[in-house]
Amino acid sequence: MTYTEAKNLYPAFWMKFRDAYIPFTREDVPTGHFWKVTNGESGKWFAFVVTMNQGARLEFYVDSGDEDANATVFNLLRANRSEIERIVGSALEFHEESEGVKRRRIDLPIETPGIADDAEWNNVISQFCSKMPLFEKAVRMFACQ
Repeated sequence: MTYTEAKNLYPAFWMKFRDAYIPFTREDVPTGHFWKVTNGESGKWFAFVVTMNQGARLEFYVDSGDEDANATVFNLLRANRSEIERIVGSALEFHEESEGVKRRRIDLPIETPGIADDAEWNNVISQFCSKMPLFEKAVRMFACQ
């Protein structure tokens, strides 16, 4: 797949996703591989992420600019990992960024080869729609006050 094809495919996927996922009322859609969703708290956000051939995932970022505060939230989530995984029904991946980078990230992988084949879009959208509410609820229980 060429760069131009991918550049056109992402917005087409996101438009289909937006139409299926009721909470989104934004008229504009991303042109790249992720859709960032703020949760009303500074330094914390969720994202929907797709790739052409390497799967998809839901993400929760902690990036307040304060390394200690980020670590506190991240460690609280990690300490409650089994409960969060029970709620979402899937294993999580915890990512501590490289030295000197303050942000932290938690991923909830989505089973898919990617969106290069539009026959996979409904699967990805269905999983995004069913898993994000659970992921958001579980993370908010421990990280968003």
